[in-house]
Amino acid sequence: MPEVKERAPTAALSGLLAEFDRIGGVVDFVIIDAEELSDLDVHRAAAVFGMETWAARVRAQGSLFQLAMSPDKAQSERISAGAFFGGPAGGGFAQGFESAFKEPPYGMSKPVSELYAAIVHELGLLDPGLEIMRWSTDWSNYFDAGHEWWGAHLWTLRHADGPLLWIGASSTD
Repeated sequence: MPEVKERAPTAALSGLLAEFDRIGGVVDFVIIDAEELSDLDVHRAAAVFGMETWAARVRAQGSLFQLAMSPDKAQSERISAGAFFGGPAGGGFAQGFESAFKEPPYGMSKPVSELYAAIVHELGLLDPGLEIMRWSTDWSNYFDAGHEWWGAHLWTLRHADGPLLWIGASSTD
């Protein structure tokens, strides 16, 4: 596995993500630095490292959640930006990043269109060179809540000249 480490978000992004959490967002983000390796190796390392980093954050907040995962079961596929962003939620199910961000199971406490646009911009999600992998959701208990109803997602995204992003979403009503 490549050496990976978490990259702190910029002050602007940190503020945006804090606001997203405060108003009811359920999408999780980890920014990752990794050494150069083959595409799949670096994405796999990011998927595992992001999961571990998310779990450590949750435990640091006092949660008793214990992460369980079987990374060897994780399967990925390269997808287009259109498949990543997805369409509107169908029947309450999050269909992609945009609906996962904007339509959590309990709704948001205020409109999020401007916040969504700002976070997409800060993360560079409209970068045409962005390499996007969608991961299966059967290899960790992180996904259990989302499998009940709303949806479970994991993406790793790689900028050609920058960090990787781990974006996970798993929630239920």
